Amino acid sequence: MKQFDVILDTRKNAVRIRTSIERELLDGDLGAAVVLDFKGVRVATVSFVDECIGVFLSNHASGFYGSHPVLAVNANEDVRETIAVTLAHRKLALLHMMDPPELLGGDEILNQTLSEAWTLGRFTAGDLAGSMGLSPQAVNNRLKALVRRGALRRALVIPAGGGKEFVYAIPESKSEKRVTGGGPPLGIVSRRAARS
Repeated sequence: MKQFDVILDTRKNAVRIRTSIERELLDGDLGAAVVLDFKGVRVATVSFVDECIGVFLSNHASGFYGSHPVLAVNANEDVRETIAVTLAHRKLALLHMMDPPELLGGDEILNQTLSEAWTLGRFTAGDLAGSMGLSPQAVNNRLKALVRRGALRRALVIPAGGGKEFVYAIPESKSEKRVTGGGPPLGIVSRRAARS
């Protein structure tokens, strides 16, 4: 994002930058993560975030851009706060990759769940329910909300004993050099594998 400016402001600039991002997305790999890198950006205004990121995420939620996960990285505290407040107003969220990741625009409950997901790496709903001391229904509701907001990816697996279940993990950007554990390709990071 710094290539555009260190101060991201005005709706006019936001439209120009969003159009540039959309153009790159159409030319990129299907399913590859869209990574908004804010390194070097000092300030982003509410009007900019609303018109650029808010509209982009709204279009993404409607399926306009396919299945690309959308991630943010390297945003300073001020930029993260502006993004969080602006997206919360639109009832949208953006995954900001840090340790642990933060769901900008997400509420405290979803961010607690995301933090636990980060700790687990690849996990099932049962794994998460056990580690958080929650009912399976409560965990499933949280997982659905995080998947819908692009903060988690999931893949269907067939356990050895039969049946079906989903395996979840946090999306990763191609720039991250972490390894995923065994199992179905999710394009997602395994925190457990990264620590070993």
